[in-house]
Amino acid sequence: MGFGIYFKGLWSQGKWPSLWPEQGLTRDITVLELFPILVAIVGWGSQMINKRLLFHCNNLAVVHIINTMSSKSDRVMTLVRVLTLQCLQYNIAIKAVHVPGVKNLICDALSRFQQKRFRELATEAALYPTPISSQLWNVFSEPLLSWFKLGFPETQH
Repeated sequence: MGFGIYFKGLWSQGKWPSLWPEQGLTRDITVLELFPILVAIVGWGSQMINKRLLFHCNNLAVVHIINTMSSKSDRVMTLVRVLTLQCLQYNIAIKAVHVPGVKNLICDALSRFQQKRFRELATEAALYPTPISSQLWNVFSEPLLSWFKLGFPETQH
């Protein structure tokens, strides 16, 4: 269906755009698991300036990709490059650790759009989600240089 991300009371969720299945993106689980990490850095990066972040991810391939910032997949590297640029902008160092999916309850509830379950698990969560920058949905169709226009795309906070 989609994804969910959560960080210290902040949260966001999204459904995969209808164009993504046509492009084969929804068949690439690595892309689907890495994309929310990019959403988190773009959405909350200004609140994470000069920080070291540890992402908990239930996908071992994504944990490896985050920790090495490398992949053999061109699509995945598109995300890694934009993620790297965002981390450089905010001086954020990132690492990842694996967490079993059965323990990733808050993000699981968000990704399934189970709002009641999410609210029960994350009682301190913000009332509303952080909006997702519209440019992120086009990350595979926009040239990487578009992220360099005297800084980075405007994000909605």
